[in-house]
Amino acid sequence: MKRIIRTTAAFFAMAFVLLPSVFAQEAPHSFWDRANKVGFTISFAVRAVDAGQSCYHLRHGSIEGSAPFQSCSGVTSWIMAGQALQMGGQYLLHRTGHHKLERWIPVSAAGNVNAIARSR
Repeated sequence: MKRIIRTTAAFFAMAFVLLPSVFAQEAPHSFWDRANKVGFTISFAVRAVDAGQSCYHLRHGSIEGSAPFQSCSGVTSWIMAGQALQMGGQYLLHRTGHHKLERWIPVSAAGNVNAIARSR
């Protein structure tokens, strides 16, 4: 139960930080502004917790259902590749002028919170 509360709190913290900037900011901005840095940091932290939890469960006999690998290094690489894809996608949207969509990517990538909360 504590895990669900922590992951839910992380999701709402990210949404609380990013949502105002999604609606308020329409003008071009620096890619490495405060909102993106906070979004990258929270998203990376959630993915790191997910990777650590997956490794723990793999060591104790569970099977990873959402990744094509059943080793700690493979699962960690798979999860962290998602972080690189997220940042690349955000940069692509930033360069093409889709600044509102750029802000939504970290919020939508918080699906790992659900994976963390459901694992046992």
